[in-house]
Amino acid sequence: MQSLFDLLTYTKGIEYIIAVSFLVVFVWFWKFAKGGEMVTVAVEREERVRVPGMLENLIGGFLLPREYFYHQGHTWVKPVEGDVVAIGLDDFSQKLVGRIEGIKVPSVGTLLKQGEKGLSVIANSIPVDLLAPVDGEVIAVNPALQETPGKINSDPYGEGWLVKVRTPRFRANRSGLFSGELAKMWLDEVRGRLMTRLSPALGTVALDAGPAVSGIAERVAGEKWNDLVKEFLMVE
Repeated sequence: MQSLFDLLTYTKGIEYIIAVSFLVVFVWFWKFAKGGEMVTVAVEREERVRVPGMLENLIGGFLLPREYFYHQGHTWVKPVEGDVVAIGLDDFSQKLVGRIEGIKVPSVGTLLKQGEKGLSVIANSIPVDLLAPVDGEVIAVNPALQETPGKINSDPYGEGWLVKVRTPRFRANRSGLFSGELAKMWLDEVRGRLMTRLSPALGTVALDAGPAVSGIAERVAGEKWNDLVKEFLMVE
């Protein structure tokens, strides 16, 4: 499990600080309750679903593959080969923004900085900024997304990848990413915050059984769609 101190050092956002603080208290409460023995905290409503080529966890309606690392801004990272990684949107972010109409990604040779804006997609005819999950140089852009950006919605962890980056600092950047049990706890906390924002529209968006529907922000926020998206993607 990554160091929570390092997580706070490498990431931004007051909401993130609150969320991580909540997780720390929650984990140590369970440790105390079990007589000092550290236990694995089970996430309610978790189930596994099999899709071609990977085993995924379904956390409160959102898919969370084990093989990936996740940034608080809801972009993912997956090692490809050597110091090269692929980057994309996680299932939470693509379902939050809804149907993706286009992408605006940096050209090959552009340098990205972890935790800073560097990528964006277009939904509702509005560019949605994304935080780069790692430091590094863009070495490839997914050409398929120029013609079919909807692949980000239909296959966010596969054919919907955005860019590939050479990141010699990935080992250091991992301190600013979630993985394993911490990733599941983080996503469940985010889902809980979203649930509080959805009320009283809970009947229109399913987050408790099966995959969550697409376009959550638009269904709930209407004209304030962009504000809700920015809040949860941490690009306000």
